Amino acid sequence: MIPRFQVKKVMSTKLHAVPTSAVARTIAQLMANEHIECVLVEEGGAFVGIVTETDIVKKVLSQDADPTRTTAQEIMSYPVASIEESSSLETAHEAMGGQRVRHLLVTRDGTPVGLLSVRSLLDAAYDWALQMKPQH
Repeated sequence: MIPRFQVKKVMSTKLHAVPTSAVARTIAQLMANEHIECVLVEEGGAFVGIVTETDIVKKVLSQDADPTRTTAQEIMSYPVASIEESSSLETAHEAMGGQRVRHLLVTRDGTPVGLLSVRSLLDAAYDWALQMKPQH
């Protein structure tokens, strides 16, 4: 039987954000330096979008857009898909699939507290599978 883990057990609590005016090159450098797959886009104290590695590849590189002039506002995906931290990983998986996203902003009573990625889900499933493996 698969346990019902809550999102808060596997989410990342580090939120990296950039302003809407940040350019793609700066965003890509931040991702590389921090070893992250996405950044949230912030405007007026709220997260208004998300820029992922895929956004940079599809909306900048493949379009021959200038990464020193293309802004987060131009390439971000929005609105940011979110889920409450008390939700199950199963619910998160369904939300990601249904919304066709790889990252969910995790909230506590509507306030952002973390980020959940597909990789986090896979890692949790792998760890659970290892624990269930019979010991010889």
